[in-house]
Amino acid sequence: MLLRVSEIPEGHWGPGVSRSWRVGSSRVLHDEALRAYEAGVFAVLRTYRRSNNSELTIELIPYASLDDARSMVPKLWSQRESYPESKLRVVDERIIEGEAIPDVENVFLVEQVTTGVAKTVRVAIARVENVVLSVGFWDSQGDWTWSEIKEVASLQGKKIREVLGANPLRGGRLGVRRAV
Repeated sequence: MLLRVSEIPEGHWGPGVSRSWRVGSSRVLHDEALRAYEAGVFAVLRTYRRSNNSELTIELIPYASLDDARSMVPKLWSQRESYPESKLRVVDERIIEGEAIPDVENVFLVEQVTTGVAKTVRVAIARVENVVLSVGFWDSQGDWTWSEIKEVASLQGKKIREVLGANPLRGGRLGVRRAV
């Protein structure tokens, strides 16, 4: 479901970490997350790294319904953890809503200027059906543009749509267990 290293544009990426967790098992809970927990769905995250202190992170979080996913797009950024492990300090933050990216909906873009190892943090949060996706880029040189981040979000959105379309038992929804 997540993009492979070979599918990331602008090459030279290597694998980072991958993990999964049950949606709704964190300490920040919204009703949407509780419904996802009751449905038994799991989120996934994968990082991709380059040698120049750049990191790309893709996170997919399925929810129990399309409406829950839609309402979580702006909430996902507000519930994030700060960056204590990386010692980043946010100097400036800009949020942009309503941008169009192919193959995803409800786009929410965040750009931060930080001090520490990463100087720029850019995140695109969007939705495909009942799945919220987050594409984040942390960089010490600011060499990845919004168009490249949007391209990765679009590629990931397209891959989610292909998986949803290829599995009619999911009924167009990812991660929700359904009786057949």
